[in-house]
Amino acid sequence: MDVRQAKVNAKEAEAVSSLLSVLSEAQFTCIQIGPIFPVKHGSEGNQVIAVRNLTQLEMRALSRCPEIQTRPEKALGALATAISAMADAGDGGDDDDGGDAMPRRAV
Repeated sequence: MDVRQAKVNAKEAEAVSSLLSVLSEAQFTCIQIGPIFPVKHGSEGNQVIAVRNLTQLEMRALSRCPEIQTRPEKALGALATAISAMADAGDGGDDDDGGDAMPRRAV
């Protein structure tokens, strides 16, 4: 890893840490902040926290389907479904912008 990428990673980790600290009181949350997509759901003692760096395609899907963020426990699956629907409609479902692979499954 080069020095520039290490600096980017450190800043990103700091931002995520700050964000999780702010969201610590929330039992359920799902919000897009630029390319960062924290999802938190579950019950006390059994919480799931996921933080995803969104690809351009995923950000476009969230912009077109903001209702994805209304059910944190289903958000990542719903995002995959939206991307799959965009691909089926010929709306750039196969762009490779270096982001994480997203499984395509029904919610």
